[in-house]
Amino acid sequence: MIRKSLAAAAMFAAVQILATGAAAEQVRFRGSFTLISVKNCIARYLGETFNSTFRPAGVGDNPDVTSLTQLNQFSGDVYELPGGAFPLNTWVTVKAWGFDNLHYRFRARIKITSQEPAVIDETTEFVSLTGLIRKMGNDPGLDGTCVAGFRGSYFRRVE
Repeated sequence: MIRKSLAAAAMFAAVQILATGAAAEQVRFRGSFTLISVKNCIARYLGETFNSTFRPAGVGDNPDVTSLTQLNQFSGDVYELPGGAFPLNTWVTVKAWGFDNLHYRFRARIKITSQEPAVIDETTEFVSLTGLIRKMGNDPGLDGTCVAGFRGSYFRRVE
């Protein structure tokens, strides 16, 4: 009887450890975004669509950096905001890196104009973002700075 009780207690403890470990994973989203507006851009165009990922800061085991990527077949960009989530309706300077035949760093700014749901937590399954990226893809712009508007849809990544 004692052996059965010890075995049951050990099994319960193992399940609790596994459950605790599973809850503490990173929360990441995969999807795509489409450009819904372009202004002064040389290399960006209305309707252009990218594979994209989104990782909100501080959710689950996520580091305190929010990241957004845009990827196409031969190149891509990563935008990171250290210290927290993208604020709504506020331009923020992000760390930006691009790659094609080589990698490069550039200056960019992002303004998220809408986010659904408003609060992302460990149980969130779907995220929708709308926003603007100034100097997207290091596009220098023509007759002014390139500003591209996007709308993105993301499903929770299964790990």
